[in-house]
Amino acid sequence: MKTMGIRLRLSVVGVSLLLVLSSFSIGCLAVAAPEPVVELMLGPGSIFNHAAFSPDGGHLAVGCLNGMVKLWSTETWELVWEVEVFSPSEVSGVAFSPDGSTIAASSPMKRDVAVLRATTGSESRRITLTAEIPGHPEEEFIGVVFPLFSPDGETLACSEGKFGSVKLVDVSTGRELGVPILHDVSGSGYVPIAFSPDGSQLASADWDGALVVVDLSTAEELVREARAKACDIAFAPDGTLRVASRRNVLERPFVAS
Repeated sequence: MKTMGIRLRLSVVGVSLLLVLSSFSIGCLAVAAPEPVVELMLGPGSIFNHAAFSPDGGHLAVGCLNGMVKLWSTETWELVWEVEVFSPSEVSGVAFSPDGSTIAASSPMKRDVAVLRATTGSESRRITLTAEIPGHPEEEFIGVVFPLFSPDGETLACSEGKFGSVKLVDVSTGRELGVPILHDVSGSGYVPIAFSPDGSQLASADWDGALVVVDLSTAEELVREARAKACDIAFAPDGTLRVASRRNVLERPFVAS
């Protein structure tokens, strides 16, 4: 089986793994099986960009380069809905809220985060971030590469790719919280983010491989490692931070303390 292999997502229930088969199709397979359970065709003009499983593993949301968000049922593998969220800009990130009721979608060229109802795809609200990055007047928050809900669903972390900053936003009010996390890069274009299971820490990485972990209650940087070789990150249930490099799916476990 030939794959592009650039995006991997494990469903929370641990039975389905997502992988990219081509720019126009994605596959899902059982963790214990060597071949895809199903191949999902994205349709004319829809090129895969990002995906996320719902918390219960029952749905798969996909963001596309043509500004569309599509939702599939993982029980029937039928398309539930598709909506155009950003036009003509791409959807670079999608994320489910912890209760699975909403989906946040973002675009790297827009400072908006669209909050969609998971049942219908209709937009419940749109959160607009400011361009300013406090303490860094020479830099600007261009757009949101990835959105991510905190474990309690009350906060959105929004990463920006050009200057490598991460902002926190109150979901209910849209108010920006605290001081942004900043990566000392320019034009990285890719800043993955991850909350710890208890929501007390936020980790972020950039395309140059730097890793930053912040204590959200004190805004203290617990880790700033310039050569972590990180291209993706995720916390395990026990709080261990898993760091993936460009060469290894799981390069090493990393515990922030």
